[in-house]
Amino acid sequence: MKKRINTIINMIPPGAKKIVDVACDHGLIGIQAYNLDHIKAVICSDINDNALAAAKGNVKRENLDIECRISDGLKEIDKKEFDVAIIAGLGSKAITQIVKDSLPKLTNKKIIISTNDNLYKLRKFMNKNGFVVEQEKLVKENNVIYTVILYIPADFIEEELREEQLYFGPKLLSEKHDLLFEVIDNEIEKVDGILKILPPKYFIKQLRLRSRKAYLKRLKRKLS
Repeated sequence: MKKRINTIINMIPPGAKKIVDVACDHGLIGIQAYNLDHIKAVICSDINDNALAAAKGNVKRENLDIECRISDGLKEIDKKEFDVAIIAGLGSKAITQIVKDSLPKLTNKKIIISTNDNLYKLRKFMNKNGFVVEQEKLVKENNVIYTVILYIPADFIEEELREEQLYFGPKLLSEKHDLLFEVIDNEIEKVDGILKILPPKYFIKQLRLRSRKAYLKRLKRKLS
């Protein structure tokens, strides 16, 4: 977890002063963010008091001036209370819903997200709603690869992301991140696993999966 947290902290823009750590769990991200010289205020939020208890304990032990607040996503957070929202440790579907529910609050805000599942729909949603990728990293911990993205608001979106960018990330592709090849290999393994158990009657789905596998192999060669 330390490597992933450090990656998130390193993405906090130097000009940021107020952070909200959404779905904070143990509050470790908020606590580390608080120790940055340019951060003046941190809110650690989670959906109920049981979820927030560990964060409260850690904040108290460190004797830090961090508010721990019950909030479903950003619903109980005023837009004046943060300039960067960090949403980590949730699935991409939950992250998308949190952003969707609070879009008016996120105008001109920066968002750092981290998850380990399929980001296709999340990337498409963020692109459609005026956010562009400023930074994008992959982190491997306990044999799981996590994506960490810093989104910033854009005055206008020049073009929609292409399919491969939605699946694998525009910055990760352009920078040819080392772990990206492992991500593609994992996708190929998933396709092979489905093909092995798919009954012959689903031949159309088999064709689509074989086409997907061929595409992934072409993409890997292109990046090599």
